[in-house]
Amino acid sequence: MALALYRLGEVSHEGDNAATRALWEESLALWREIGNKPGVAAMLNSLGVIADEQGDYIVARALWEEGLALGRELGDKRGIALLLLNLGVMAEEQSNYAAARTLYEESLVFQREMGHKPGIALSLGNLGIVAVEQGDYATAQALYEESLMLHRNMGDKRGIGYITLCQGLLARAEGHLEQAQALFREGLAQVQAIGEQRYMVTALAVLTVAVADRSAGAQAAVFARRAAQLCGATDALLESLKTRLERHFRLPYERALTATRAALGDEAFAVAWEAGKHMTFDEAIAFALAATEDAS
Repeated sequence: MALALYRLGEVSHEGDNAATRALWEESLALWREIGNKPGVAAMLNSLGVIADEQGDYIVARALWEEGLALGRELGDKRGIALLLLNLGVMAEEQSNYAAARTLYEESLVFQREMGHKPGIALSLGNLGIVAVEQGDYATAQALYEESLMLHRNMGDKRGIGYITLCQGLLARAEGHLEQAQALFREGLAQVQAIGEQRYMVTALAVLTVAVADRSAGAQAAVFARRAAQLCGATDALLESLKTRLERHFRLPYERALTATRAALGDEAFAVAWEAGKHMTFDEAIAFALAATEDAS
């Protein structure tokens, strides 16, 4: 019964987090009742994910910490590594980079012990993100390169695209705007090839940042209007996908949106934003690519 409830929750998770949470809470109670610790550990992780998606961060953290303690008791290296990653992401979202780094590093140790290449690549990438946030760009580049090599060896276009977008943000942080723009376009091409919409909209957001960067130079007003249209498209697509940008992508995007609004004024920004809001995914991507081509 506990497993059946979990499977039902997986189905409902596609569109109804509240229903999923209720089913999985019932499943957790049953796993606890029969004393099945692996089942309890798995449900604690899954329920933590749901709570996190619902913005219930205190509950998510408590669930993951309980799951981590149980994973350590069971000696479940894969479960431990996963929960350390989840807790690391939560720490990163709260700007607690020291804690995030410690959690990611411990997860990486377990991933390497298991020889789990996807987990190793993910942990390295997350550590690279933290290094960027801490201003350690040389370390970030080395971590990204190792992660990217693993993703390429696995033929993982999603991972290649994601790390390439991260490298674009690193290049931008270092002041290499043209290199950043090229990396954003390359990252988009990778995720677009497999139709990965969540990362496609992430790529659209960072291309928006690249266009907004040009609104302080020649043809400033032109690029500001284009950036505002792309903000409208990005916001609408995020809403339709029921997702949000990860923090290291979200912050530069939000700054670009604020700067663009200031450059255009509220009224002109609203007009351009509304026009972008009605673009399809394909139209928005084509518009972003054209805008960055003009900017090069």
